[in-house]
Amino acid sequence: MPLLNLKWLKKLQITPKVFLITFVCFESLILLLGYSYHKYSSAILVDSQMNYAVQMVQKADSYLEMNMQHIRTNLLTIAHDTRFAEAQYEQINQWLNGNLIHFIPNVSNIHVMSGREVRASTSLNSWELPKNAYLMKQLEQMTEFNRIYWIGPYFSNVSRHTLTAALAIPSAAGNHDIL
Repeated sequence: MPLLNLKWLKKLQITPKVFLITFVCFESLILLLGYSYHKYSSAILVDSQMNYAVQMVQKADSYLEMNMQHIRTNLLTIAHDTRFAEAQYEQINQWLNGNLIHFIPNVSNIHVMSGREVRASTSLNSWELPKNAYLMKQLEQMTEFNRIYWIGPYFSNVSRHTLTAALAIPSAAGNHDIL
């Protein structure tokens, strides 16, 4: 049996045939217009969402760059404090915990390390830092003074998922500390 048997169409008179053909044409036109509208409005929506996403990423990048510049400037300013040259780690620790941590709002912990030893820190868990093999390997590769090294993102028991800004600074012992 054929899928579309049109024998019944031959039996109809001309008026029902014209009505049926007109109905099918209008319905096809309505469906075509609906499909066209759907495609057009979907394209506009996708385009506006892409523009919104691009703007959001640009603003996030701008905000991130501004924060990174702020952190970079503050670390370079801290590194030139005379207490580092004199190895006054107790005073540095009081200074970091009492004042400085509040001026860098996007920084959760500040540490001063000499080799694998934490000399001053704003974290209660700073003793965990030397246990992090990834961090220690990255810190050992730091050779230039007054250059910010961005390390991570990585997992740390001290800060969880974190990004570290590190700066090598000359110490009183002749080698360097890491801020």
